[in-house]
Parts: sequence; C-alpha cells; structure tokens
Amino acid sequence: MPRIVEADWIWKDGEFIPWADAKVHVLSLAVQFGSSVFEGIRCYETGEGPAVFRLDDHIRRLFDSCRIYRMVPDHAPDAVARACTAVVERNELNACYIRPMVLRGYGAAGMLPFDSPIETWVSCFPWTRRRPPPFSR
Repeated sequence: MPRIVEADWIWKDGEFIPWADAKVHVLSLAVQFGSSVFEGIRCYETGEGPAVFRLDDHIRRLFDSCRIYRMVPDHAPDAVARACTAVVERNELNACYIRPMVLRGYGAAGMLPFDSPIETWVSCFPWTRRRPPPFSR
C-alpha cells in the first residue's frame, strides 16, 4: 500500500501548523479509547481549479458524529468547511484527499471524557488514482 505523501500544512483549531508539528499526546482520549470522528473527502482537479466533492454533506455528517459522541467543536460547521478549502489552497494541491477530524485530546485520566479538550484538525495530502497491483501466483 502506498504511503501518504506529506503536504506542508495542517489546520488545527484555527491555525496552520507545519505537517511535522501535528502531534497528539499518547494519553489523549483519541489514542486511548478511540474518541474521535473524521470524514474522508476527495478534491478533484478540474479546468476551473480544485473542486471538493460534496463538502457540505461531509461536514454535516462530521458534526452529526460529533453530536453522537457529545463533542462540541469550538468551530462552527462553516468554519471547518472553509478550513477544508483553505488547507487545499495553502498546500497548493489540485487533487487531494481531505481529512477533517474532531477528537478528544489529553486531559481526563479515564473514559469519562468531559475534562479532555476537543481538538479540530484538517489535513490533506495528494491523492491520485491508483491501480491495484498485478495479480501474481
């Protein structure tokens, strides 16, 4: 399976940070208990520039998942949608995969999550159509 091709920037809670600086603590609830939600969104190259596929639907589903997990992001859905397009533009990509995520960070010592901060991240990386490997015996 091909590795992720790193972009330069990731959006975290309203700021762009360098890709290499995007870190989550090992004791965050997201790592310990899987307390996170995400969407996988394609962005296609078109003659008029990058086009994000069904962005509003993806963001609505992301926030529906947040509600189910009782996570209220500090950013409104339209701000996260703008972050999705901004991270594509900032990384100067035409075709890519966008991954908005909302997670519970480092804070609570157990499964009761309410003392853990809610973090919102949006990353993207180049994505091209890949052919499956040839069949061999």
